[in-house]
Amino acid sequence: MKSASIFVVATLAGALCLSATTNAPAADWSALTMKPRMAASLDAGGKHVVSYFVSAEGVCKLTVMIADTVGDDSGAPAAQLQLTVDPGRTARFATGDGNALRFVCLGRAETMSATALGRVAMRPDEN
Repeated sequence: MKSASIFVVATLAGALCLSATTNAPAADWSALTMKPRMAASLDAGGKHVVSYFVSAEGVCKLTVMIADTVGDDSGAPAAQLQLTVDPGRTARFATGDGNALRFVCLGRAETMSATALGRVAMRPDEN
């Protein structure tokens, strides 16, 4: 299996989790507000994330590309994830190094909030 495929499988297997609400306090991390087709760049520990979304059929169609943070021009493979997030819902997934990313579809899928979360344990009531 190619290393990019292994990375995608590992990321998806242990990382993707959808929840109905945003559970972390808003003051803990800075959120980026994304508009449709506007790229957001986030650093989450040892991973670099570039994401964008389009508003279609009343939902946020999110694309996230994750790569290891290494020296410039390393050519490190990136994983690409695509998912649909309903308005008012959250897509949260781990980067595989203890950090997490949270994307919230806002309004009527007009904007999204993107936040890189540090190494934290989830509360027992979080999904």
